[in-house]
Amino acid sequence: VALVLCIAIALVAILYKPMHPIEKFAFKLMRKQNFEMQVSLSGIPLFGSVAFVVEMDGNVTHIPDLYFVEECYVEKVGDETYNYNKDENGKWVKTKGENASDLELLDEDALKKLIDHNNYELVEGTENVYRQKDSVQFESFKGVTITLEKDSCTIEMIAYMEGMALETQIVISKIGQVNVTLPKVA
Repeated sequence: VALVLCIAIALVAILYKPMHPIEKFAFKLMRKQNFEMQVSLSGIPLFGSVAFVVEMDGNVTHIPDLYFVEECYVEKVGDETYNYNKDENGKWVKTKGENASDLELLDEDALKKLIDHNNYELVEGTENVYRQKDSVQFESFKGVTITLEKDSCTIEMIAYMEGMALETQIVISKIGQVNVTLPKVA
């Protein structure tokens, strides 16, 4: 009996592979599908800096009024995407559209690559700060640093959008605490 117990404990120790901290955070994010993203962009011609908060609650995203985008909601139902925008009279209108993807900050593949723990190494002398490995190249950003806290994550990077290099900070927090309600349509 003792031998079987020792073998079982040894197998568990060998087979159990603890999750990487970035992987744990990404798993929590995907499992909850509910969080807030505080986004800060600087280096924007004519505007300088822009800060805004995007709220995600399951299949619904709320994007606030910005210089270049009016307040809107995006709802994904299966393979369909719906936009909720105000018309010229200020009334909410729901439209089915392909252009909803234009409002996404990162497409799904880019996001998966961004939060793939294999793309980072722990910064020496820290317990929770990871930097992009020199061997890793992202299509739209460079110099990515991820700082993990108990219930939040800060991503800092240079993002390339429409020919501009923007200093970007994204703070993901309030996991499981966000409530986004779609507006009533006219």
